[in-house]
Amino acid sequence: MKDFIDNLVKEFLGRRIRERKEGVIFPSEIGYCLRRLYYLYKKPKEISFETLKLFESGNIVHGWFVNVLYSSYQKDLISSFDYEQKLEYSENDLKICGRFDDIILIKVGEEKKLIEVKSAKGVDLIDKPKEHHYLQVNFYMKMLNMDKAYIVYISRTNLDMKIFEVSYSEEKFRELIKRAKFLNEHIKNNKLPFQEARLNNSAWQCRWCEYKNECDRDES
Repeated sequence: MKDFIDNLVKEFLGRRIRERKEGVIFPSEIGYCLRRLYYLYKKPKEISFETLKLFESGNIVHGWFVNVLYSSYQKDLISSFDYEQKLEYSENDLKICGRFDDIILIKVGEEKKLIEVKSAKGVDLIDKPKEHHYLQVNFYMKMLNMDKAYIVYISRTNLDMKIFEVSYSEEKFRELIKRAKFLNEHIKNNKLPFQEARLNNSAWQCRWCEYKNECDRDES
């Protein structure tokens, strides 16, 4: 019976994996290792069942938080509530497409507030926003013409939270565009990017990377 249920779960979760097209970059990913992103476009792999479940646990936490805010909206504690839009930046043959379900836009009184929700195993050791999360929400601030946002980390274990206010940075926006262009050019020209995570001592990315064997083999 367990195998039967596991197969049902795999089939359900597999439907929710985003498709990739050359020339289209996601702001939620561009802060990660550029070599891994290249492999995701050029050598797509079936995502492991454990990773699919981890992604889904994050979706569940995000959905719970959306429900909390929507309940407040229904009680008029929040004056507006939006989480179903798409944001897109285009430049020549490059598109950076953000799905609005990554973030939540609310209005309290007359003030708009942009919220990015991230799940974590625990939040006790998180003392500042992660750089790749900041790059993502900074992109959304640019697209929505906002000067600040909130990154909310929620524990998958007990729903504890840590909230960080962040300000818009034009420099960080240009950095994201530069990274996206770099990745797009390498994808178009079938040119393998450098081992960014390894060179930047970002061992946690290498440890969980599904392309570790290919990266070691293609070392350069």
